[in-house]
Amino acid sequence: MKKTKQVLLALSLGVALFVPTSKAYMASKNQFENGSLPPYDGRDESSYEDLYGYLSASQKEYELWVKDGRNYMKRKEYEQAILAFRKAKALKPAADEARYLLGCAYEKRQNEGLFGDTTDFAALAADEYRQAIILADNLPARYNLALLCRQNGDFENARIHLEHILAVSENKFLRGKAKEELNEVIAQHLRPKMLKQQLAGFKDR
Repeated sequence: MKKTKQVLLALSLGVALFVPTSKAYMASKNQFENGSLPPYDGRDESSYEDLYGYLSASQKEYELWVKDGRNYMKRKEYEQAILAFRKAKALKPAADEARYLLGCAYEKRQNEGLFGDTTDFAALAADEYRQAIILADNLPARYNLALLCRQNGDFENARIHLEHILAVSENKFLRGKAKEELNEVIAQHLRPKMLKQQLAGFKDR
């Protein structure tokens, strides 16, 4: 796995979505989703060959769904992208990549603002970002979640996520974006307090 992952920033209606382009995003996770392979139970080697064959086929299917989802995203076919990433997530529930990408697709779908929409895709995106963070501390997911928190007026959690990125990320681009966003969050959070203090000062005169 490459030590440095590529991160692309796509702006849509003021929302920046980081979508990693590395095909081997999960390559560093060399163990099975439940932590390890089942212990040896006396079965012959052919049984394990079948097991490894199944895992290999499942991984390939997962990668195909992720690839399809990315292609749909490029073509702005967000409904199809959502379906593809859902398929990938079903195959590998512990893959933070699939949940993160699904969150990006949900957010893009929310930004379309199609007439008659009743689904809160932004809330669905936030849920997927949280799961990606729980599974593997996915930093791009933290960044996107911080933006959603800021949009909803949750400046405290936005600040926490951004400060965490600055504390642990080695990606200069992501750190730069997080620092810019953190400055905006702090300014936006403090602005009402400053105005209140100024108004109080005028009244005391």
